[in-house]
Amino acid sequence: MRLQHFSLEADDIRLTQAVTTAVGSVGDRSGLVLTLATSDGISGRGATAPVPGSSQRLDDLAAEIEEWAREQADQDVGEALASLPETLTPAARFAVHTALVDAQACAAGAPLAQFLRTGASMTVRTNALVSAESPRDVYQSCVTAVSEGFTSIKLKVAASEAGTDATRIIAASEACGTHAQLRLDANRGWTLEEAVHVIGRVGKHRLEYVEDPVSDVGDYSSFSDETGVSAAIDVPSDWANDLASHIEASKCRFVVMKPAAVGGVDRLLRTAVDLGPDITTVVSSSIDGPIALAAAVHVAAAVPVATAHGVATGPLVAGVPDALHPVGGAIELSNSAGVGSF
Repeated sequence: MRLQHFSLEADDIRLTQAVTTAVGSVGDRSGLVLTLATSDGISGRGATAPVPGSSQRLDDLAAEIEEWAREQADQDVGEALASLPETLTPAARFAVHTALVDAQACAAGAPLAQFLRTGASMTVRTNALVSAESPRDVYQSCVTAVSEGFTSIKLKVAASEAGTDATRIIAASEACGTHAQLRLDANRGWTLEEAVHVIGRVGKHRLEYVEDPVSDVGDYSSFSDETGVSAAIDVPSDWANDLASHIEASKCRFVVMKPAAVGGVDRLLRTAVDLGPDITTVVSSSIDGPIALAAAVHVAAAVPVATAHGVATGPLVAGVPDALHPVGGAIELSNSAGVGSF
């Protein structure tokens, strides 16, 4: 199966609602869909967009993917996968790798999750995402998530002052009760002193972990020591070529990885396996369109340590099909070959 030609099309990612974080609101953005046609009449698709918060420009990303694709004319798909250059930026490599492995999975007639790991579950538990600003709205959003069947809820914090955040977290915890675990995501928006103060007011028993609790990764272990709450690291794109050693240095027991940030589902899955059963890998979406989100859900299904993943973002993006929306707190993958038909 050899590569014959490619197409690269614009992908408009339009949000149905704003998502507020400590580093600002996530809004509409533009991405790319890569289609690779093969000599066997099979096409593989991948998609990507500049990761929110990065300085990468869409035009540069498109030029990088196009240059790679032109160099692959008549290349065997397996050989193209084996020779993927490390010089590709993570967001570009994610699109390219997804398109290649999608073609292989389609040729094998297997869903991508099963192609990545034989026996992978086709049910992916997800955490609900809550970024409401007022404690009342936080409480209601969490009550709604619990009623919809979510057993894990992620609350965005550190965009408000510390006292308000403490009240928001307590409201979320009371709404979760014994029905759902509560995760916080501070996006590195707290100082260590602020984080310790807020968690001290809230109480450690309310929380599963805090993602990116403070501005300095070197203080994550101090945060955990002082609060008794586990820290999680959202792996940045500049760690992509040396994931395992960076993650081990962070001393976090929870690791959040976005396929576009780490450079592909293969890197993510390989790192999750290498980290072993004592480290929980949470796969997260960059709030993407259908193809990139589907790839994230499939790799979440293939991760060996079971947990709730951050891929319940389908309802936040216009045009994402219902098949990628969580029902009862989980996404059920179809048996369609590859990433699926979207």
